[in-house]
Amino acid sequence: MIGVGDLDGVRYADCACCQTQWNEVRLTCLCCGQTGQISYRSVETDQATVRAEVCGDCDSWVKVLYQNKNPSLEPIADDVASLGLDLLMKDTPLRRGGFNPFLAGY
Repeated sequence: MIGVGDLDGVRYADCACCQTQWNEVRLTCLCCGQTGQISYRSVETDQATVRAEVCGDCDSWVKVLYQNKNPSLEPIADDVASLGLDLLMKDTPLRRGGFNPFLAGY
């Protein structure tokens, strides 16, 4: 999740199971910690509020929600609501870095 309230550019990671949040460095892979090959994909335009952050170093991806563009985004609900992004990424050789129990089976 990027941009919370007036703190544009701040990045927090959220646990899908216990909803714990912690601060993370931007442009760093949440799975391996590398910074060299980070890219973004989305179902919509480049201005999408939910995008996949792809790491070319470990071939994993995580969802990024841009609350600075849409303050009403909620990590758990909008992770489930953006199932189209999961289906788009399922057709790639990348693996999802992180687990959402509400998306079990997808």
